[in-house]
Order: sequence, then C-alpha cells, then structure tokens
Amino acid sequence: MTLEAAFDRGARAYDRLVGLNPGYHDHLRRSALSIPVGAQRVLDAGCGTGASTRALLGVVPDAEIVAVDASAGMLDEARRKPWPDKVSFLHSRIEDAAVTGPFDAIFCAYLIRNLPDPGATLAAMSRLLRPGGVLVVHDYSVADSPRARADLARGVLVGDHPAGQGGLRRREPVPLPVAQCAGLRRGDRVHRPAGPGRVHGGAREHDDRLAARHRAHLPRGEAVSDRRRVRFAAPTGQDRVPERRRVAVVGGGIAGLTAATALAERGVEVELFERESYWGGRVGGWTTDLPDGTTVGMSRGFHAFFRQYYNLRALLGRAGVDLRPVHDYPLLDEHGHTDTFRGIPRTPPWNAIGFALRSPTFTLSALRKVNLRAALSLVDVSVPGTYERLDTENAADFLARVRFPEAARHLAFDVFSRSFFASPERLSAAELAVMFHLYFLGSAEGLLFDVPREPFHTLWNPVVERLRGLGVTTRLETPVTAIEPGFTVHTGQNSYEVDAVVLALEIPALRELVATSGLGPPEWREQIAEQQSAPPFLVRRLWLDRPVRADRSAFLATGGMPPLDNISVLERYDADAAAWAHRTGGSVVELHAYAATNRETTAKELLSRLHAVYPETRRAHIVGEREEWRADCPLLAPHTYFRRPPIVTPVPGLVLAGDGIRVDLPVALMERAATTGWLAANHLLGGWRTAGHPITTVPTRGRFALFRALSRVGPPRP
Repeated sequence: MTLEAAFDRGARAYDRLVGLNPGYHDHLRRSALSIPVGAQRVLDAGCGTGASTRALLGVVPDAEIVAVDASAGMLDEARRKPWPDKVSFLHSRIEDAAVTGPFDAIFCAYLIRNLPDPGATLAAMSRLLRPGGVLVVHDYSVADSPRARADLARGVLVGDHPAGQGGLRRREPVPLPVAQCAGLRRGDRVHRPAGPGRVHGGAREHDDRLAARHRAHLPRGEAVSDRRRVRFAAPTGQDRVPERRRVAVVGGGIAGLTAATALAERGVEVELFERESYWGGRVGGWTTDLPDGTTVGMSRGFHAFFRQYYNLRALLGRAGVDLRPVHDYPLLDEHGHTDTFRGIPRTPPWNAIGFALRSPTFTLSALRKVNLRAALSLVDVSVPGTYERLDTENAADFLARVRFPEAARHLAFDVFSRSFFASPERLSAAELAVMFHLYFLGSAEGLLFDVPREPFHTLWNPVVERLRGLGVTTRLETPVTAIEPGFTVHTGQNSYEVDAVVLALEIPALRELVATSGLGPPEWREQIAEQQSAPPFLVRRLWLDRPVRADRSAFLATGGMPPLDNISVLERYDADAAAWAHRTGGSVVELHAYAATNRETTAKELLSRLHAVYPETRRAHIVGEREEWRADCPLLAPHTYFRRPPIVTPVPGLVLAGDGIRVDLPVALMERAATTGWLAANHLLGGWRTAGHPITTVPTRGRFALFRALSRVGPPRP
C-alpha cells in the first residue's frame, strides 16, 4: 500500500485520532506564529484534513493560502469544512508542476517524517519560495535525527544550487554554518537566500547565509503553554540592507550579542567589541585552576532562564543552545518552612491561589489582614502605567501597605526583589509589581525555568560561531576607549569608521564611555551620568571533598536568612561541575548574597548559613573556592524609571541596549537585555528601510479586567 493510499484509508478517522492529543492543535497554532504577519501568499505543504490550514488562518487571515496534499481522501475531509475564499486545496505532491510559486512562506507540518526522499521535497520547497521567503517546519520526530539534519543541508541548499551552476549533485552534502546543522525543531524558520552564491574555499556559499530561526527554545518535550503572550510584528522593509552599512556593537553580553545577531541577519557588517576575555557579559564565564591543578569553570553565579524569556530564547534557539528544565526550586524561610512550585497550576490566577493554599506561610488568619485594594495593584499592571502609579514608592513600603504576612512576604516578594540586586528599601515598588506580573500573575509560563546544560564559559560559543558565520568580526579583550561623532570608534590601538553604534554596556562602563566621548547634548550626558549601580553582590563557589545529600535541589532560594539569598548545587545541572563531582566524589556548591555590604564578613556568614541549611557540609573539606564581588548591575530605585535612558538617543545612529535601559514592555533582567538588543537593531534597520525582527512578551497588562477595575475603586492611595 502506498503512503497516499494509507492516508486515504484513514482520512475519515484522522480528525478524531488527532483530537485525542490535547496539544495537537495548540502546537500547530504556536508554530504558525513563525509565519511573517505580512505574508501575502502561503503554501500549506501536506495540509491533511486542514488542521494546519486553520492554524495559518489565525496568523495570516488575509493571505492567499494554497493547501496541498497528495492524499485525495484527506483533502476530501478538508474541503467539507467551511473556508474563506482565499483558501484553496490542491491534490498534488510538492514536487509536481501543479504547485506554482512563488510563496512568501511555506508551512510544513508533520510532513518531513513521512517522505521517502525529504531532500528532494525540501529542494522543491526552496524553489517555490520567493527570495527571502520563510520555511516553517513543524514536526515532533526530527529534532535529534542525523538524517533530518543532512536533508536540511542537502535539500535547501541544493534547491538554490542546481547541477550546472556549481556542479552539485542532488544528494551531495553541502557545508553549512553550525546553526543550520543543529537539527529541525518545531517552528524552525529557514530563509531562502536572496541571490546566487559565490565560490569560496572550494565550497559554494551565500552572502545571504541560511539562518535556522528557532522560536522560544524549550527543553525537549516541553511546549509553550501561554496563549495570551503578545507578539509584536517586525517592522517591515527589505529583507537586507539596500547598501553597505557598518555598525559597531560595543559590549559582548546578551544585549550586544542580540543586537549583533539582528543586524547581521539583515546583511549589516558588524564589528563586535568586548573588553573581557569571554562572551556573555554578566552571564559569561571563564576557567580557573584549583589548588590541585584541575581546570574548572567559574562564573558570576546562577542564572535562571525562565520560559517566558521569549526574546532571549529567540537568540539561543538560533544557535541551537540547549537548556534543561529545573522542575522545582524550594523557597526556605528562617523558621524552616518550605514552599515549592511542584504541582502548582501554571495558569493565573490558579497558580497564585494554589501557591497560597498550599503554603505553610500563608495562613488564613494572616491573609484576612491583607489590604486587598493595595494588593490588587499587583494585577493592575501595565507599562508604563504601573510606573506612573508606583515608581514614587519603594518595595518595602508597598509591601507594608499591602500587609502581607511577614513570613510570606520574605518568600513571595523579598526573594524576588533581591534578585534585582537591591533590598526592598531601595527597589521601586513599580519594579516589584511588574516583576510579579512577569514571573507570576501575568504569565502561565512564569513559575518554571531552565538552565544551560553547558557551563557559562562555553554557553555562548554557538552564538558567537553563528555570528562569525554571518560575517561578524568579533574582538575579545578589546575595550572601546572613545567614540567620535560621525562615527569613529577608538580602541587602545586602532580606530574604526562605522555608520552607526550600539552601546550595549553595563551602567558603569556606559557612564565612562559617554563621559569620555562627548556624545550627545549635555542634558543627555547628564542623564547617563546619573544612572546608578545596585549594591555589591557576592558569589562564593566551593568545591567540597564530599557530596551534599542526594535529595538537595539544584537551586534553593531563602528568605529571612541574611546574607544568604540562595544555594546552588552545580553538579545537578552544570556539565563541568558534574564531571568534577563524578571524578572526585565531591560537590560544587555556590552561595549568593545580594545587596551585600562587607565582602569579608559576608563570605564568613554565607559559609555559616550553608552549614545550618545543609548540615552535611559541616564535615566537608573545601578543596577549592572562588569569590566574585561585583557592583555593576543597574539600580532600579524609586523615582528612576522615567530618568532611565531609552533605546533611542538624541544622536542619530547611536542606540542603547541592556538591562538598565528603559523599554516600555513587561520584561526584566536577561530578558530586558535581549529585548532591547532586538529593538535597538530594529531602530537602525528601520532607518535603512530594512525589515526588523518581531518581539514577544507576556501580556502587556493584568490578565483580569474585574481585578483591574476593583483596584481603582475607593479612596486614592495614601
């Protein structure tokens, strides 16, 4: 029996079959979001009974959709359903002449795994795409398939290099940058090159390199679950800059890597400068030697990659960076009470209700004392509206006004507020409210986070390798000392003439560079000069000669136990630490203290707290230790939001990016850095009539209209 005949035979039962999978249609809708919003003509390749076609209509309702399938029975089922006039169904194989291009985008759902020759079909799809068109592949079974990776390389490239142009045979492997060989994942978008290739090094390459575009990158088996996330369409324009443009990106942290990626994908020549010897900025790492001569990884501490960090994950997914889930992270208070997120519903408000009902710190009698109207400020969130209402108040005063139980306040709020590297007394109440929206009440993905499988000193290598494949010139250990208007970028030994500059720097470095460069009007320079850094934080990492208990979590947050804010057991997730622990029988434990005051006393107190919380460590011998004492994070204090510098500066061609830069979206920390990186690049690209990149966030306001209304009832806030 042929494949088409098999599908003909099962066509009538097919909708009932897939209906048994509760995520089937939702997954299709989410992958369809990768289709450009402005696409005018879309091919639904292997449409089946029309489920994928329906998903496309939700994204591009005004586009012409040509739905194609080789099974007549499946098409009969699809045609029985109501469709708008712009949807047509065609009985054909993709490779046949009946399918005529060009298409702005092709959606290919559950097709690749069923094909006898995937390479040939992918090549045909490539020929059907217009220059710069997008191919979105949705499938559950090819993420780790070597054959799928090979078919992607052969099929898509061969479609642009027919035999006779470069002598390539249909099944001949073609070299690709590392990002293209990462394997197809649900929602991958593959751009067709816009023009003929050129010969380089004996292999045919493209000035417009293929880019595997991944949606928010999730661990294997995990699905995006929040239907209410908001997607801001990319600014429209040409696929690539119409003439040569050269941009200096100063800073190789998350914001700089993101901006460089966004620009290079549009054909901009990028010079990327980083003063340190490693990439990733505050999320980067390096190696160090223990007393016994062992080389191990070191970094500035634990970082949680939350599921709703859509824009950061867009950067990681492009390079195939893998993450692993942390399924729970306990919160421990000074009285020994422990809260966890295991088993809590994900969807607001049930996540908050479930957390409170199960928590030993949220007693019914204490909850009766809560100032309900003040607490409703946490669900009446909008940006910048929340800052207009609450930025004049600090988080400590706000929480006192809400009258949350003290123990509950330590766990539910202080843990989060100190993650912004400041005590509640120095954190804006508006920042606390937006943070609570982002991580708890505004997102169905906010409770869970993932961590990298690789240590931080190798985490960013795939991102940087991909940038180099896109033509970016990367310069480590190259601090920029001054920038002349126009622009001339000066380093210690060289100068570079560029058309535009992205400053993606930490606040202290940004203040220094702007002051020495004399860029912009005096009032703007004063605004940069007044930006403050948060109090110092201490990371103390210990290599112990014996393991901690097997039931210890990878990450433990603490409340009311100063100066300790959290404990990480690195071998639970970090490949470098796991190898060391396996080899020695020990453990690698990391202690964090945010908003610290004295390095020496804080280090001693951290060790004492570790012994109290994890008593088995009292008997352990420290075979190696490292400390990081830093004070370079932005201070998000009251009265500062509307004085933070925005992305766009008074200097044409100069833009800012980073987690201390103002952006009127519900983002924070690493996600704010990535979001401003995309938006800074979009601003420059828009000035060159070139298409930008879409942005995705959690809902931009509180999810519950009734609660928002109740929060505004009654007398004004004192």
